[in-house]
Amino acid sequence: MHRLKHSEKAESVPKPCDYFDMIGGVGTGGVIALMLGRLRMPIDEAIKKYIDFSKKVYSDIKRLRTRPEKFKATTFVSGMEA
Repeated sequence: MHRLKHSEKAESVPKPCDYFDMIGGVGTGGVIALMLGRLRMPIDEAIKKYIDFSKKVYSDIKRLRTRPEKFKATTFVSGMEA
C-alpha cells in the first residue's frame, strides 16, 4: 500500500478495500480480512484493533471444557461487536 501511495503520489496510504474486490482469510486472517474489507479499516488501524481484540478474546480460556473449543465464543462475538 505504501508503494501505491508513492506511485500515485497520494497524500495518505490507501486502504486495501479501495483496491481489492475480495479480501479473505481463515482464522486470524479471516478476522483481519473482515477488518480490512467489510469494516474498511486502514492497515494501521486494523493492526491496533486486532491486537486489542486478540488480548480480550484469546486470554479468556475455558476452564472446564466438555468440547474441544478452547476459547469462549461469546467473548469472540463481543470482541467483534466492540
